[in-house]
Amino acid sequence: METFLQQFQDLKIQKEEITSATNNFDDKNYIGGGGFGKVFKGEVSHSKGRSIVAIKRLDPGTIGYCDPQYAMTHTLTKESDVYSFGVVLFEVLCGALCYRYSIDHVPQTLVPMWIESYQQNKLNDIIFKSSNILPMDQCSLKTFSDIAYQCLKESREDRPKMAEVVAKLETALESQEFSEWKPPFDYEDMTKTAEPPLNYSSIGELRKLLSKGVVLNGGKTCFSLNKKGEHSEMISFVECVDLEFKGKWSSEYNSRFGEAVQLALWRLRIHSKIQSQLVSSQTTYASYLVYKLPKDQSDFKPPVKVEDKEYLGSDHIWYIYLVSPKTPVIGPKVDQNTHNPVNRPKIKGLPQQRNDGWMEVQIWEFQTATTTNNIMINFELTSCGDSIPRGLIIQGVEFRPI
Repeated sequence: METFLQQFQDLKIQKEEITSATNNFDDKNYIGGGGFGKVFKGEVSHSKGRSIVAIKRLDPGTIGYCDPQYAMTHTLTKESDVYSFGVVLFEVLCGALCYRYSIDHVPQTLVPMWIESYQQNKLNDIIFKSSNILPMDQCSLKTFSDIAYQCLKESREDRPKMAEVVAKLETALESQEFSEWKPPFDYEDMTKTAEPPLNYSSIGELRKLLSKGVVLNGGKTCFSLNKKGEHSEMISFVECVDLEFKGKWSSEYNSRFGEAVQLALWRLRIHSKIQSQLVSSQTTYASYLVYKLPKDQSDFKPPVKVEDKEYLGSDHIWYIYLVSPKTPVIGPKVDQNTHNPVNRPKIKGLPQQRNDGWMEVQIWEFQTATTTNNIMINFELTSCGDSIPRGLIIQGVEFRPI
């Protein structure tokens, strides 16, 4: 749970910060009113910088929005805010404020009716009562309405944390965007070589599958889409090495391609062709070596020299690390003046842990053109240590937009 909550640390804004940003909710910063109370503008700081925001100041007595527990306890808690936010979510969903006035001008809350409609699976009768309302992805609608309903649980202990609410709303938005996606070219034709074959009933479902990654070309290439619709590609290591390569192939490493290789010797040459349709045009890409370290990592601590054999030039040699160094400094070569920054070896890549259990380190960077042609890669990787590293496990080389 702690790791989950860390994703939303940037959402935390201190009360003092809000008070200062609105000048203690001064009327000069008042920009409007709603059922929730007055709305103020202000600039606040958070972990990712500063932003201008709209801040609603809750009036505890506002009909419809107030936590029902407040009438009994006369106390407001974080869970009370969750309840009020759930009411706002239902307002967005149903396209109406949470209250209306009777003939006698008595305000009547709509929240009980919304809750009953949800429980009876009749929300669609309210949401789409007008023919002008555009259709909505049903997966997105269910995720959105489910979390809104959970916010309105009578018991404060049964209401979700705001971090969970945010995560569910992001999932709902993602589902809706997938359903509205219009592919720039025929992915259906490209994915005919997928293993196993893809089963989907709509373009939105196809994008969901592609966002998770699909294996193509006889199990040698993994293709995926990011949230922006940009292409990513991973090439199996079997497609990147020469015929003289020596290593042990095994299916025990949990590779996306079914197998990965454990190197018998460290010095290796990586060369392959990036297919133009699998990368996006006019996009900057980084290339990553995807690997796992053996139990004995001592021989992998020295830096690794990467030499570009395809595009020889003044900047065709740089250095990476497979094990995070305590101090990322490469020792001087013989007769090297380390006081001159120009003479210092260029460090491009430090290792990172991936979510799939593998490690990755950036080994290259390139820019695709307007009309993308096939791109050739040809690198030689050599350890700078005195001993010969053995046992590195490699899955492949991945190309991701940055």
